[in-house]
Amino acid sequence: MIIIKIPSKKMNIYQRGTCLPLLEVNLTNLIFTAIIPRIKIKLNTSHQSTGWFGLLFGMVHGLVLIFDNTESLSLLEVFVPFASSSHRVSMGIGILALYSLLLLILTSDMMKVV
Repeated sequence: MIIIKIPSKKMNIYQRGTCLPLLEVNLTNLIFTAIIPRIKIKLNTSHQSTGWFGLLFGMVHGLVLIFDNTESLSLLEVFVPFASSSHRVSMGIGILALYSLLLLILTSDMMKVV
């Protein structure tokens, strides 16, 4: 049973911002539980493939910077957050995002094994 709570008018803008995505997730879950199992399996497979391709493209994006002529970086600067000599903050956040994506994908795939 899925309980849907509509945010009241007394909530401020920040509370509405955190409540509405949860409402969307609940509605999406309600819609996808009614889908035919074959289509649900195909959707799950395409969802997993999209995550792995996103990780692959993120890694290729970082590794291309090693061979770039305008912004030549070392392996250390590409894989260690906040170690680059230029664009330190933005590259550090990107590297941390890549590691977070890797951790998310690996742990979600391990959940299926355990």
